[in-house]
Amino acid sequence: MSDPLPEELWPEDDPQPLRSNRRMRILRTVALVGLGLLVLPSLIGTIGQANRSAAYACELARQYYAPNAPGVDARFELLPLSAAGWQCYVPVGANQELLIATLGPIPGVPNLRPVSGT
Repeated sequence: MSDPLPEELWPEDDPQPLRSNRRMRILRTVALVGLGLLVLPSLIGTIGQANRSAAYACELARQYYAPNAPGVDARFELLPLSAAGWQCYVPVGANQELLIATLGPIPGVPNLRPVSGT
């Protein structure tokens, strides 16, 4: 046998919802902003660490492939998609650069191979 519901638990025929649409929009906005503020510091830290790792790996590649180069530039490139990731360039002339290493999407120690077969 089931006990009848107490009077407080009977469903009311009140057509008004507990929260208004405006209040629900505000709560969703606050939740999204809060979630973004939680994710943003880790994203910034990850990007900074990848940038430092790429600069270090690029410097290793410069010392191996172009020891006389005056500098090195590591940057993340999306195109072409077959080589998307961190690329390592050294300046070779006026407004010209030479690609010396492809570090991949997650930069690490470059795979250094001899340039000539001798």
